[in-house]
Amino acid sequence: MRNKMIHRKKKLIFAWMFTCLLLGNQCLAVTKQWLPNTNFDNPANWNKGRVPCAKDRVQLHGNKPVSVSLRSSHIISSLSLPMNGEVLFYDGAELSFNEDVSTDCEDPGDIHFVASVQNWFNPYNWQQIGVNKEPFRSSPVSILHTDNVPCVHDTVVFPQASSFMVKSVLPVRVAAVELLGEAQNSISFKDFYNSASGSMQFNFIGPTNITAVQCDDRTGCACGYWKFAETICSHVKCEEPICAGAFRPEGSCCDVCGTLLGLSLEQDFTMNDFKHRLANFSQTEYEGVSVATSKTESNVVQVLLIDQEGGNGAQKAAEQLKEVLISDKSFNVAGVRVLEQSGDKAIAEKPENSLIIPLAVGLCLLFLFIVAVIFLICSCTKRQSYPFVTVADGDIELTNIGNNQAVDYKENGELGEKQSSGQDASGEMSVENPLYDSSTK
Repeated sequence: MRNKMIHRKKKLIFAWMFTCLLLGNQCLAVTKQWLPNTNFDNPANWNKGRVPCAKDRVQLHGNKPVSVSLRSSHIISSLSLPMNGEVLFYDGAELSFNEDVSTDCEDPGDIHFVASVQNWFNPYNWQQIGVNKEPFRSSPVSILHTDNVPCVHDTVVFPQASSFMVKSVLPVRVAAVELLGEAQNSISFKDFYNSASGSMQFNFIGPTNITAVQCDDRTGCACGYWKFAETICSHVKCEEPICAGAFRPEGSCCDVCGTLLGLSLEQDFTMNDFKHRLANFSQTEYEGVSVATSKTESNVVQVLLIDQEGGNGAQKAAEQLKEVLISDKSFNVAGVRVLEQSGDKAIAEKPENSLIIPLAVGLCLLFLFIVAVIFLICSCTKRQSYPFVTVADGDIELTNIGNNQAVDYKENGELGEKQSSGQDASGEMSVENPLYDSSTK
């Protein structure tokens, strides 16, 4: 059976390599490995910070179902199991009960299993690894926190001979999953975590989707999880920056002190090659400066440099790096610019249709403005009474057509009213021009 599993795995690897060759070496597979486990041999899973010894009474019971992997032989005094739980024995594993064995046992007595359920979207639960399953970087968490969670084009690996407690209420979408030493698809993975044993290790409320779609852009792809930044950053504790010009780059949960660079790319630029070259260069040249590279949602390749000295070291390193990237043609970078840095960038879950609400509000305001303008125009054009002027023989006569009343302004300053509707004594309508002498008619 084991030989069949190995043969199948080799076939999958060969098929993947063949696909990469067909795509012109554009497969940018990034593999991220799950770190926490519920293994019996892990000292971090016990309240005393050590593995149980011969004189210990092991307590596995708790409020939640638990699955514990045992990969070696242990002698204990007693074992208390939960109502819903299991102990997985791997090859060579054995559990014996004998409290009389003479062994060094510090603080013997009750020892409790304290491993807890861990969130899929906690960036501290993942580590990028290389093709040989070795850690890709010395630090388990990138300074770009959202990129540390498996992105939509990444491969996820759960180590063999280990058990886990993983949960997620948000949708999980990745390119590939390796579990129990085998590649999974959406159906097989769902079948496992819905099984009796799998349900003790995985609790997914949201949907899971294994797409088998890798990033086919050689310049890199955006992670795709920036919309879940609020959930990811809820697991991150930020330190107060010590510089005045702190800013928050896309992908980071915290304000940082440093410099953010944007790259203009040559035709032969590849993200994988650039990251490896930059990592080797920065480790030897920029002591105390952390460097991270990613593709942003706006399709920009950004390089972030930060330090713990208020950003001065990162700024100097950025100036040197700009010259190196342009002069060294192996990086395939055409230009480098310092991106705008602002400390006002908010961390929040971005809805997929984030422009719909502002657009709707803007259209409503525009509609109300148009209605108000039309109302004012209509109000100003309503029929009004206008005075009609008649000047005759030195008298000024203002005739209000609307109420058929005329007011006489005479040379002696007296005012008088007379019945008039713009008619003379003969009953005919007349308007006299003061510039024209009526006596000349």
